[in-house]
Amino acid sequence: QGIEVWGNSSESQYHFQDGFRQGYLELKNGAVVENAVCAIELWHPGHWNTTGGIVYANDAVFRNNAKTVHALHYTNYHPANNLELTYNSYFDNCEFIIDTNYLGTETFNKHVDLDHVNGILFRGCDFSTNRSVPGVSQQCIGIGAYSAGFTIDSNCESNVSPCPTNSIDHCTFTGFKNGITVTNDGTGTRSFCVRDAVFTNNDRGIYAQNSGFATILNNEFCVGGTADCSYGVYAEGVSGFCIEENSFRPVEGSI
Repeated sequence: QGIEVWGNSSESQYHFQDGFRQGYLELKNGAVVENAVCAIELWHPGHWNTTGGIVYANDAVFRNNAKTVHALHYTNYHPANNLELTYNSYFDNCEFIIDTNYLGTETFNKHVDLDHVNGILFRGCDFSTNRSVPGVSQQCIGIGAYSAGFTIDSNCESNVSPCPTNSIDHCTFTGFKNGITVTNDGTGTRSFCVRDAVFTNNDRGIYAQNSGFATILNNEFCVGGTADCSYGVYAEGVSGFCIEENSFRPVEGSI
């Protein structure tokens, strides 16, 4: 069943002098979670007062899990002034993988499931799947955000500023129906940012519908996938957006 990180939906994720008021998970030094129904549940499933669990993941590998991350229905806030803060969790230089060793006893639909949360950060992470493997849904996605906000960004492997091109560690999305899906149920829009990412062999790189405040900058879309008509970005009913300096090209051999 993977790892459950129990939170407290009424408490802040702020780090007080005596520590967190939420369950806290740290993954580092090549930690591996594999073959789980859900690698990380950021609540006690079925107990809505336990949302808000925290995870910091550095250089971790999530392999052949039916789902990797599930974060839902929590709003972080500053304990002094009650102003909203971003969700206090991040994934740095992590791998999210479905390969030919996937057990298939549970259907794989997505690596990351974000539902009514805001601001989880992914930097330099690689998301991939193999849709020819039994047990993998043909509709699978890398990150699904439902009335949720998040940030996708790169890491720099150099101390030079600005970062040299050959030192940028991009987030990558490979082999999905949708690399990223963003939708909104009308309960409130959240912003999302996708920057310096590489999308390869997805039917759709980014699919955004009825969401708000999309920032899509400096990404590379190698459009391919298995659909008759594939494309890099689909945006419908997005209330505000900035889509600039992206590269779109077909995957070699797809046309």
